[in-house]
Amino acid sequence: MADNIGREWRMLGRTLGLKESDIDQISHEHRHDLREQCRQCLIAWMAKDRGLATREKLIKALREINQNYIADEVEDL
Repeated sequence: MADNIGREWRMLGRTLGLKESDIDQISHEHRHDLREQCRQCLIAWMAKDRGLATREKLIKALREINQNYIADEVEDL
């Protein structure tokens, strides 16, 4: 997933409820690695929502930002 989301990871982070400051920090710390930015976005979301960070919520967020292909891939896991 991290390979396919590209720059849309920021919108995904917002849709998952991450603060803009968290998104900026991830971007700054991994400014030359989009894959790692996406990975860290998901890690931050899971840490923030703990037991409420579900695959279904991720799929819903991906669909909200029109990343249906990736959402379909996650559903098939």
